[in-house]
This record gives sequence, C-alpha cells and structure tokens, in this order.
Amino acid sequence: MQKIDITVHIPENRVAALDALASAQSSDRKTVIEDAINSYIAVKAWQQQEILNALAEADAGDFVPEDI
Repeated sequence: MQKIDITVHIPENRVAALDALASAQSSDRKTVIEDAINSYIAVKAWQQQEILNALAEADAGDFVPEDI
C-alpha cells in the first residue's frame, strides 16, 4: 500500500507520552502513531456501522418489546 506523508502538530506532552509508550514497547514513535490511527479507524468504523444497523432496525420497527 502506498504511504503518504502528513504533518500533525500536537502538544509536547503528547509527544512525550508517545515516546514513553514506544520505549515501553521497544518500538518507535511512528509505529505507535500508526497503531493508534489504525485502532481509532477500526473503532469508529465499527461504531458507525452499529449506528447504521440500529437505525435500519428502528426504521423497520424492530424494537425490544415493552413487556421484557
């Protein structure tokens, strides 16, 4: 997969936290950032799909019965 360079400005304390995580994992800052982005995208994609599924169920009248 082709990679594209991007620039992000973050507070110094966040850089220090990234470096501490990288050091604890015997990794580097780039890998920690890539892992964080991948995790964020996966969670947000899952959440978005779950919301769409719930909206489709609601539109179809598929609700939990009140007598439960």
